[in-house]
Amino acid sequence: MNNMLSKIKYELFRQRHVREIFLLYLIVLSLFFFMIYTSLAIFEKEEEINNVATIKTEPLAVSLTTTSTDYNTSTGEITIEAGSSKVLKLTFTNNSLTDVKYKLYYQLINPTTLPADVTLGVVGEDNAILEKVGSVNVTNSNNIVIYNDSENDITIKVWYDIGYGHNDIELSSDKLVFDKIDVLKLADKILEDNPVNTNKPDFNTTATTDEGIFRDVDDDGDTYYFRGAVEDNYVKIGDLKWSNTRYMDYDNIDDANLECDSSYSSYGFSSAEECKEEVLIRGHEAGEDMLWRIVRINGDGTIRLIADGLVGTSRFNSSYNNEKYVGYTYDNSAPNVQDGTNSTIKTYLESWYATNLSEYDNLIASTRYCNDTSASSTSGSIIYYGAYERLVTDKTPQFTCPNTEKTYGGEYDLKIGLLMADEVAFAGGKVYTSNYDYYLQKMDYYWLGTPYRIFGDNAYEFFVRNDSYLSGDYVYRSDHGVAPVINLRSDVLYFKGEGTKDSPYVVGIN
Repeated sequence: MNNMLSKIKYELFRQRHVREIFLLYLIVLSLFFFMIYTSLAIFEKEEEINNVATIKTEPLAVSLTTTSTDYNTSTGEITIEAGSSKVLKLTFTNNSLTDVKYKLYYQLINPTTLPADVTLGVVGEDNAILEKVGSVNVTNSNNIVIYNDSENDITIKVWYDIGYGHNDIELSSDKLVFDKIDVLKLADKILEDNPVNTNKPDFNTTATTDEGIFRDVDDDGDTYYFRGAVEDNYVKIGDLKWSNTRYMDYDNIDDANLECDSSYSSYGFSSAEECKEEVLIRGHEAGEDMLWRIVRINGDGTIRLIADGLVGTSRFNSSYNNEKYVGYTYDNSAPNVQDGTNSTIKTYLESWYATNLSEYDNLIASTRYCNDTSASSTSGSIIYYGAYERLVTDKTPQFTCPNTEKTYGGEYDLKIGLLMADEVAFAGGKVYTSNYDYYLQKMDYYWLGTPYRIFGDNAYEFFVRNDSYLSGDYVYRSDHGVAPVINLRSDVLYFKGEGTKDSPYVVGIN
C-alpha cells in the first residue's frame, strides 16, 4: 500500500515538473523570439535614422566653369574696362547626391556704387533672381551681360548662393540681383535695321548711293551683303585700337594733304579742300578706336568684316615668276589642300592677328575664304583665272568658291584673310572703273585674295586702287596695303549703337 502511494506521488511530481520545464521552455523561447524581433526593429530603425542623417549631412557640391579668361573662378571677380563690354557665360554643374537650388548675384568691388552708365543683366532669364533646381549631373548656363560705358574701369564679384532644392535662399543686403536683359544677336540687329532689297543689282555699273542690303547665296546658304555708299555698317570690337597711322597712301596727314594740293583731281575731287576733308574721314591715327565695316552676313550666320583702313603694306608674295605665286598657299600636297608654303601676305596677316586680335579670339570664327585658282581660259602663256571671266568679261560676281585642280590656292578655313574680288563687285566696285562713293573706297591701294592672271613670267592678283579701280597687279609689288578681313561668330551679341561711324555697333567678348 505504501509503495503504491509512493508511486502515485512520484508520478504526480514528475508530471508537474515536466509541465514546469515545458512552461519554462515556452517562456525562454518567447523571450528569444522577442529579442530577435526587437533587435531587428532596432536595426531597421537605426538604418532609417542613418539614411535621414545622410541626406541632411551630405555636403552640396556645385562646380562653376566659364570660357572667359578674365573671370577669376576662385574669387568670382571680373574687371570691365572703361568703354568696353563683355558677355560672361557661367556654367554650373550639380555634383551633389540631391537636387540643388542656386541664386546668382553680384557684389560691387570697385567702385562701391554702380555708375549710372553701366548695364548689368542676365540674358533671356524669366526672373532677376535665378532659382534653378538642377538634378544630379545636370548643368545650367547663364549669360551675364556687362556693359561699361563709364570713363573708369569697374570690378565686380559675380557669384552664387546654393541650398537644397526644397529650401528658399535668402540673399544678404550686399548681394545684388541681376535684371533680365534682352540682347539681339548682331546678325539679327543688322537685318532688323536694314530691310532686304529684293531687286537684283546691275553689276555693269558701280554703286554710288546707299543701295542697302541684298540677298544672294554662298557655299553655306543665304548671304546678306551691303552695297553702295553705306553709312550704317560700322562695328567696334571691344577696346581695339589702331596700331598704325594711315592717311590716303601716306603714313602722316601732312604728306596726304600735299598730295591733295597737287593731285586732287586724280582722286576724283573738285578741289584740294574737298580731297583733304575726305582724307580726314578715311584716315586714322595710332591709338584711335579701330572700326570695321560689315561686308555681309555669311551663309553660316557668321559676319564678315573688313578693317576700315589699312594696317600696313606687304607684297602678296615674295616671288612672282611662277603661276603658283597667285596662291594664298602654294606647293600643296593636292588640290584643295592647304598644307604648302604660306604666301607673304598670309604670314603678315597671321602675325598681325596674333599681336592685335588674340584678346578677341573667342569672338572670331574660323570660316571660309576663297582664293579662286580655277582656270577659266588660257591664251598662249597667259592663264586667266575664274574671277577674271566673271568680273572682267561677264560682270557676274558670285559668292560660291569653285573647285581648283591646282596645287595652290582653293578654299581655306581661316581666322583672318583677305576680301574676294567678287565681294568688292557685290559691294559696288567694278573692274577698270573708279568709284569714290562706296564703303570699300579707302583712297589707298590694297590687296584682295583673288588671283587675276598669269602674264608671261608674272603672277597677278586682284587689288583695289586708291580710286577704287578694281584691277590686277603682279604679286611682288611692295607698296600695296593690307586690309584684314575677319568673321564674327554667329552668336555674337549686339549691345548698342546705330551702325554709324559716330555710333558703331558695339559687340563684346562672348
